[in-house]
Amino acid sequence: MDRRRAMCSVLALAVGAEADVLQAADPFPSKPVKIIVPFPAGSITDVYARRTAHHLAPALGQPVIVENRPGASGTIGVALGAKAKPDGYTITLATSSNLAIAPAVGMSLGFDPVHDLQPVTALVRTPMVLVVQPSLNVRKLAELVALAKARPGQLAYASGGAANTPHIAAEVLRHVAGIDLLHVPYNTGRITAAMLGNEVQLGFDWPVTAIAHVRSGRFRALLITGPRRVPLLPDVPTASEAGYPELEIYGWAGYLVPKGTPRRIVVRLNTELVKALRSTQIKAALEQEGGELGGDSPEAFAAFIRAEQAKFARIVQTTGIRLDQ
Repeated sequence: MDRRRAMCSVLALAVGAEADVLQAADPFPSKPVKIIVPFPAGSITDVYARRTAHHLAPALGQPVIVENRPGASGTIGVALGAKAKPDGYTITLATSSNLAIAPAVGMSLGFDPVHDLQPVTALVRTPMVLVVQPSLNVRKLAELVALAKARPGQLAYASGGAANTPHIAAEVLRHVAGIDLLHVPYNTGRITAAMLGNEVQLGFDWPVTAIAHVRSGRFRALLITGPRRVPLLPDVPTASEAGYPELEIYGWAGYLVPKGTPRRIVVRLNTELVKALRSTQIKAALEQEGGELGGDSPEAFAAFIRAEQAKFARIVQTTGIRLDQ
């Protein structure tokens, strides 16, 4: 019996040594790495990915290729990333719309956000700006709410489509303030154009597109939906400061790999991605666009995603938001 145990121990050591040799012979990465972006080229998410790839490639010693796979609110690209081989060579840049909002509204995903993906690190968290037409003559959220109550159903807001983040924020405002607003959905990116064309009176927009128009006086900003004020709009209060903490709703994006990717590879990718995100170029660009830089641990990002999934599930249940609105 002792001889058998000894033989088993020797065999186990040999197998372990062989695994170490194989790992050393095939260090990660030994070929190009791909980042799947589930949105079109030129989108803000695509821009973020390409900035990251520029800094990540020299750190990994391999080319980092950005592949755009848009469609179905980004779920097509995320599904491709989730089903990729779990070897670290396919990274997916997913967003709150793919991982938290889509499952909350019952969208068919083609992947399980919890069981098919391993978070690596958050990229950015971006609040929205509630903007109104100056012709409304309101300067505070309380004044907008009073005007909407006096004119039920007459004030229209723009969104990039049903169940996207600006739509959800407006529906939360409608619900918590007890007001009746008219929803006018547009294609993604058309919120600013609709406001500039006086087609609608208000909307939740992203700082990167809204700030210039707020500064020029063509829009008036009433609040920021993040937990902190945006440095580029220091006089605009947060949702909590305006008396509506329920409006603390923001878009976010982060990097994930297929579940089952070896821990050592996840750690390596996290280390290099965090370094890339903290580069002067990326950090300055994110701040200039009103975003809050990510760069956390895989565990912290996973906990954040779970919390956001629970939050959006509660919002959808409370407000009754549907895909066909």
